[in-house]
Amino acid sequence: MAAALTIGLVGYGKMGRTIEREAEKQGITVSKIITSNENREGEAIRSLRNKDIDILFDFTTPAAVVSNIRAAADAKLNIVIGTTGWYDELETVRSIVEQHKIGLFYASNFSIGMNIMFRLVRDAVRLVNGFPEYDVFVHELHHTQKKDSPSGSAFTLANIILNESARKKRVETGNLSGRIEPEVLHVSSTRAGSIIGTHLVGFDSDVDSIEIKHFAKNRIGFVQGALRAAQWLKGRTGVYTMEDLLRV
Repeated sequence: MAAALTIGLVGYGKMGRTIEREAEKQGITVSKIITSNENREGEAIRSLRNKDIDILFDFTTPAAVVSNIRAAADAKLNIVIGTTGWYDELETVRSIVEQHKIGLFYASNFSIGMNIMFRLVRDAVRLVNGFPEYDVFVHELHHTQKKDSPSGSAFTLANIILNESARKKRVETGNLSGRIEPEVLHVSSTRAGSIIGTHLVGFDSDVDSIEIKHFAKNRIGFVQGALRAAQWLKGRTGVYTMEDLLRV
């Protein structure tokens, strides 16, 4: 049985509200909710020092993430980051975490199923390296309110492909006009309606196509994974990802 956990939420949008509901079902206490408007320069987070909180969750905006991490470090709070779009600041964040000896867990997607897809794609790309007739692409679909495009998970998939592929060397996003070069990986996006999240990696040849697809039915899968990450992070220091959680 998992140890008791007390959490705080920074950001109270769709994901924050879903975490609150799911945490209650799991017997996890949500002792503090901080909206973006309340957290001027991280002061609301810093005020949590010495409060009864095991883990802080951040589901805010890319522009706020590093400031929120600094504030969590000042408050000596471990933090789970569900926000994407800030990864170019990762080395700065590592330095903050190491200096203050806190724990930080980040993921482009906390869904266990999505992280299984990441591994499947990695293995598939290694296989098709030996079969140059197959070309690979990435497509993702999300709701119209999503702030980033392509999604963080799409970029994770793209990075997996670039790291493992013998042929793909760079990524192009959006609409392309004209011929695409063989070394280009095309990552495309659709924004429509209330789509929770769909990610597709395709391998196409003259004779057939192979698709690996993850379709999120609701946000519960993301939240369950994030809460599992929080339980795992409790008492740890350092920077971690879903690779660490799922390592077998």
